[in-house]
Amino acid sequence: MNKKLAIYVYLFFTASILGWIGEVFFGLLINHKLVNPGTLCGMWCPIYGVACVLIALVFKKEDNKIKNFFKIVIISLVVEYISAFISEEFFDHRLWDYSDFFLNFQGRICLSMGILFGVIGLAFSYFLLPKMIAFYEKNKKQCICMNYVLLFLFLTNIVIECII
Repeated sequence: MNKKLAIYVYLFFTASILGWIGEVFFGLLINHKLVNPGTLCGMWCPIYGVACVLIALVFKKEDNKIKNFFKIVIISLVVEYISAFISEEFFDHRLWDYSDFFLNFQGRICLSMGILFGVIGLAFSYFLLPKMIAFYEKNKKQCICMNYVLLFLFLTNIVIECII
């Protein structure tokens, strides 16, 4: 696996799994029950993985925090909109509905969630992302091996979901 690609695959799966855990925890807090928040049966939410990789590609620590915040908000809103659009148009499944939120667009995105994801993404970029990259650099062989295992499981999950 290409070295540059390998770290992005690692970031994708790490963020997808952490996002899934966060969604399960949030659902448990709000609804008091365990629910699989993802569209797949595995324990990952790919929307977080995609956003993480895009943020890692555009994030520059030397840029001021306001510039980075706006980049993250834009990435979050675009990824969220595209995900909602694909889910609704191709799979007839509504993932979320922001219709009742202020400044929403088609119920797929809204300003308040964009700002929330911007704040979370900024904290993620300055604190967790460097730790994830350092862990990867320290454990490259194990991470690359895990990439292959997770990629196999992820693709298998997609195939199973498409068949069912």
